Amino acid sequence: MDSQNDLYSDLSNHIKPSPIRALMPFIRQPGVIGFAGGLPAPETFPVEEIQEITANVLAEEPGSALQYGPTTGDPRLRQILAERFSQKMGMDLDSEQVIVTTGSQQALYLASMIHVNKGDNVAIESPTFTGGLSAFDAFHANFVPIEMDNDGLRTDILEEWLQAGNRLKMLYTIPDFQNPTGVTLSLERRKKLVELANSYNFIIMEDAPYTDLRYSGEHVPSIYSLDDTGHTYFCGSFSKVFAPIRLGWLIGPKQAIGRMNIAKQPVDTCSPMLTQAIVYYFLAQKMLDPQIEKIVKFYQKRRNAMLSVLDEVMPEGVTWTKPEGGMFVWITVPEHVDVQKLFHAAIDQKVAFVTGSAFFIEGAVQSNTLRVNFVSETEEQIEVGIKRLADVIRDML
Repeated sequence: MDSQNDLYSDLSNHIKPSPIRALMPFIRQPGVIGFAGGLPAPETFPVEEIQEITANVLAEEPGSALQYGPTTGDPRLRQILAERFSQKMGMDLDSEQVIVTTGSQQALYLASMIHVNKGDNVAIESPTFTGGLSAFDAFHANFVPIEMDNDGLRTDILEEWLQAGNRLKMLYTIPDFQNPTGVTLSLERRKKLVELANSYNFIIMEDAPYTDLRYSGEHVPSIYSLDDTGHTYFCGSFSKVFAPIRLGWLIGPKQAIGRMNIAKQPVDTCSPMLTQAIVYYFLAQKMLDPQIEKIVKFYQKRRNAMLSVLDEVMPEGVTWTKPEGGMFVWITVPEHVDVQKLFHAAIDQKVAFVTGSAFFIEGAVQSNTLRVNFVSETEEQIEVGIKRLADVIRDML
């Protein structure tokens, strides 16, 4: 062996660290107002309900709750998820179309594992969620970045690319209150994506972790509910509407779910049965919708506070999105501003954000952008933090 590096696989050498997690040493400094993370507010966690359900589960079914379980998930949880989304989407879903995952990140990874070969084209929103990039990049996907506007992914650009004879294996989208921009994909473009997927035979991976967090505007049907051709996956997580207990789900064609079951077996055997039991009873006892209503009211105030103070203090030349839900606002500063320098200047003033470059692939970076999270800090801290950020931007201008 020439060196210790010869002992590592090509895959491990290829996987890149999260650019956001690399910022943590700066973000976690004492006194820093944190707009950087994607973390839900712990004040919203249903702690007492979880304590009560956990105690009951351990008292009444410890043998199954602490044991290994089916790789596809607790049958009770799969069934209640199928029923829930059948009602929400106006569809007739079967539990065999559902697989429980250890967070939605695992759903993205498993979808990549069973679909993506080295060099396959995967279209992505530009910018997009870094976890989605890492899941597809692990299997050496060739990314096709598609520009966005205030109505989401530009389907006209995608269609032009497809009409040029290019072959697409998968498209990854976060249609509701997208991470990082906060924008929502219009109904017209959702229908267009379904049409294109059917015509050009590619998969749509619809990532929906924020869909229930709507504070204004009208609900837009999921892409999955618009697709009767079997080209779409619908995945999500309980992290944003319950707590980050690393439990997610993916809905798709039965044949594909069967393949995912096999792919999941060497990854983790099964997701924790205790966690699944807790979530099942939370759903069965009809606690989730009241929990979502509570979170929406809580986050709506913080969203409103951030948009209000942005309007009040940001200097001319700075623009930002106005999300109808979710967790993030996307800020664009004049092109000559160095956002890397802006980040360190902001840290010096005890306020943190994520540089926009983290959400783009190489060659498609818009370096004059940044993402702020409006759910993690109080309304008072939001006002103080945005004023600090505005002062730093004004100084750099």
